[in-house]
Amino acid sequence: MNTLVTISLHPQNILAIKGYNEETAPYVAAAVTAFDEAYQGLCAIHEARIAVSKNPTLNSAAQLVAVAEFADKRMTRILRAIDSASTSLQRGITGIEEMLSAPLQQKANSAFTAEIRAHVKSLSVSERRQFLSEAQHTGDLQTLEAVLGAPGYLSGISIEEKSIRTRIYHSNRAPEQVRRLEVMKLAFDLLGQRGGLVHSGVEKAIGASWAEVNRIKKAKAQAEEAFR
Repeated sequence: MNTLVTISLHPQNILAIKGYNEETAPYVAAAVTAFDEAYQGLCAIHEARIAVSKNPTLNSAAQLVAVAEFADKRMTRILRAIDSASTSLQRGITGIEEMLSAPLQQKANSAFTAEIRAHVKSLSVSERRQFLSEAQHTGDLQTLEAVLGAPGYLSGISIEEKSIRTRIYHSNRAPEQVRRLEVMKLAFDLLGQRGGLVHSGVEKAIGASWAEVNRIKKAKAQAEEAFR
């Protein structure tokens, strides 16, 4: 651990996410890489600043510019890694969300499935909810597919309830996808929350703000203009 760099950007933060394990690790690997790029990059900038400070041929302003130029390249790499990881995670999250929300296709439409829907529709609202909740709890696919695989009005359920129960149906059928989704969302949120620390971390490593760096660069350019 480098005490000069914030622990908030250490890749261990991703490994500590709830649900992270051998099964879910591949799906957030890009986030681990991005955090590692950020942490190691900031460490490298601090090391560069220490090394440049030992150069007797450079005054403090020249040292600052040299470190800033190195930092700019590392920051580009860091931001590219974070952007790539965020895009990859968002793509994965969207894919699973679409799968969990996909309309249920009824395998067969028979007189029996019609009877199931008619029975469900005949129940009171509370009885219907209890009946369908029990079907989901016990894994009664025949009942669920008969109801969720057809228009809601045939069973007396609303569009919203059908949507919610369809997601529960898919989630129960694909628990591994749900676990991946939860971990990917946490990793995505963490990247969004911690990404802003890169800019302040780079300025800390340089030892000055980018505004100060640009001021010195401008003064240097103006001074050199006189020799052209």
